[in-house]
Amino acid sequence: MIDYCIEGKTNKQISELLSMSDRAVSLIIKSPNFQHELAMRRSAYTQDHDEKLAEQETSASQLLRDNATKAVQTLISGLQAGSEHIKLRSAESILDRSGHGRQTKDNTSSSVVINISNSDLILLKETLEVEDKIRTREATFIQEKKEAS
Repeated sequence: MIDYCIEGKTNKQISELLSMSDRAVSLIIKSPNFQHELAMRRSAYTQDHDEKLAEQETSASQLLRDNATKAVQTLISGLQAGSEHIKLRSAESILDRSGHGRQTKDNTSSSVVINISNSDLILLKETLEVEDKIRTREATFIQEKKEAS
């Protein structure tokens, strides 16, 4: 009965499998002794299951480590391939995995700090004012020339 509970079967399914009444199965399953034994078995099952998963994971990791050298050799042999595309892809993969991957442009803006003294600021202001006067005079000259024509 405990195995059926661990498998996730309902009381009704257990009663049919064991040819017992639903009430008898329910009374047995609710008993403290049964609950204790069920908890112990579930714990053992979970621990065993977790150990198997860890073992499989270790095995898979080892398999990947064992074949990493072959993968690198394949990439290196790709450098001598006849196809330029394969050569390029192999070179890019090797560089990327060795920490020398393609640099991407940084689209973020950068700021520049310029320190200007007060005297330089006054000179800059005067220069801009002179440029503004020159533009005004040029515009006036062009306008007078058009009117004269």
